[in-house]
Amino acid sequence: GQSAVFFAGFNPPITSYIYIHNCKIFNNDSSNAIFGSNEYNLLFENNEVFQNYSDTGFAAVQLNGDNHCTVRNNRIYRNTGVSCAALSCGGGQINIISNIICNNRITNNGWCGITDGGGGLRLGTNYGSNNSTFYTVQNNIIANNYTGFYGGGIYIWDADAIIANNTIVHNVAFVGGKGIQITGPNAIVNIKNNIFYGNVTLDTGTASGVLGTSDVGIISAYSVSFNYNWMVYPFYKEVYGYGINFYTLTGDTSNNVVGSIPYFVAPTLTASDTENALTADFSLMFKYGCINMGDTAQIFPPSYDYAGSPRISGSKLDIGAYEYPLATNCQGTIFASVSHDTLCARDTLFLMAYDTMVSNSAAYTWAGPGNVTIQGQNALLIDLDTSLAGVYFAYAFDTGCIYTSSVPITVRPGPANFSVSSNSPCVGDTLKLNVTDTVTGLLWQWVGPNGFSDTVQSTFKASVVLADSGQYIVAAVLGICAAKDTIQAFIKPMPAIPTVNSNTPICVGDTLQLHANDSTFSISYQWQGVNSFNDTIQDPAILNAQLVDSGQYMVRAELNGCYSGYDTTNAIINDRVTPSVTITSNPSVIVPGQSTIFTATAVNGGSN
Repeated sequence: GQSAVFFAGFNPPITSYIYIHNCKIFNNDSSNAIFGSNEYNLLFENNEVFQNYSDTGFAAVQLNGDNHCTVRNNRIYRNTGVSCAALSCGGGQINIISNIICNNRITNNGWCGITDGGGGLRLGTNYGSNNSTFYTVQNNIIANNYTGFYGGGIYIWDADAIIANNTIVHNVAFVGGKGIQITGPNAIVNIKNNIFYGNVTLDTGTASGVLGTSDVGIISAYSVSFNYNWMVYPFYKEVYGYGINFYTLTGDTSNNVVGSIPYFVAPTLTASDTENALTADFSLMFKYGCINMGDTAQIFPPSYDYAGSPRISGSKLDIGAYEYPLATNCQGTIFASVSHDTLCARDTLFLMAYDTMVSNSAAYTWAGPGNVTIQGQNALLIDLDTSLAGVYFAYAFDTGCIYTSSVPITVRPGPANFSVSSNSPCVGDTLKLNVTDTVTGLLWQWVGPNGFSDTVQSTFKASVVLADSGQYIVAAVLGICAAKDTIQAFIKPMPAIPTVNSNTPICVGDTLQLHANDSTFSISYQWQGVNSFNDTIQDPAILNAQLVDSGQYMVRAELNGCYSGYDTTNAIINDRVTPSVTITSNPSVIVPGQSTIFTATAVNGGSN
């Protein structure tokens, strides 16, 4: 169907003007509620565009090739379409300033292909003259919009744009680019001073990993810059290029602000196009994060914020669509200080803020490299590494006044978080002391009990005695930085050599009794002997001993893995037979009065 408001011009005079303001445009069922093409000097201002529906094209407002146009202070909400965003621009030079674009729903997954997208706002080229296309998008609230394709908040197709000081919150993209999606090899986009919070990607194929965390997705572009934005994740997770074309991507990670919440007064709570963003309050609370954290270079900010309050209120531009109204009669000062301005890796940094003419109720926040933020007037960072070197800023928030001071620190490289280990040898064995460290060029120094010292990374001590038990300390030195660790080494005592005896000699079939005796407490025994004998009790026995059980038996004592020497005994086992004796006399007949000699001869082992 036809648009509710339609205007078009073919080579119109530059002096022509179209003003549309203070209108309510709603409940229209057509391809576009408003359609404009090739016009000069359009001012679309202070209008409400809501509850319009399109099942063939765009949702609410479509502007193609319009030059020197301004879309300002409008409320565009609860519109439904199947192709592009609620406010869709197809080329020209258009300023989109201080609008709220919220709760719009675009259902189709790219009705016309890759040129489509966006839940709240679409910025496209007019193809034949894309070099003249330029958009300035500033001070807008783009919240709780949904798209079934890319770009939950904003979709940019092959266009040049400044996206600055917008609050882009709780938008939903089914595929990717939950805050902003950029596609097209000619796109030059400067993204600066925006708040990205709570935007969501639904597709399970992209929601996991970096695509699930990235508020800005780039399929292709000529160049993209991303600076001074507030976000939940670090830069490398917030901006993700997964396209087929080369592009230049720059981001100043030291000036982008990473935090957990941006401290809005009363924002929407969920990423859903059904939660009403019109009744929410996205203005800033008086806390660290967005106030005085922006930058004006290359974006030419308007003189007023979304609410009409003057920009700039403090010493710097605020991030997001709102400027916090700071006090003008601030008389206090603070001074940032540290315990040492040159530290070593693994040291502890003490941060201290001193003040004059600042109230006791002031709230302090420290911010530093690596997205460090710490609440409190005095703070500390433990276990430093070189990535935390740089400038630390102290902020005092005191009844409309913000006081700032900074201090630089240097963190020199030092030994890594090395680990020390040792064995637990027995007396007479070798003590081994091992250190694991990934840093090269370190100097080492060991000291320990019984006069021990060494200058190598991992060391040992042979033939240890009980006096070598105790604490061993190792220090690693790299330049002026040092680290140390300790380990407690335990030398285990040796048990005494047991004494052994047996009940031999015995006969075959008797029980061989073996006995060991040792003066050491809580020991165990290890027996070995002939005929594959072994046992672990103190007094073992061999029942029904046989001749093959004759021979040497040995035993040693064991205590906590330490073994004594052996003592031995020789077991004698005799064959069991029945002896007999034969008696003869000489002469064989006993004659009275004569001597007779009797002789006994033993048989089968008997004795005479």
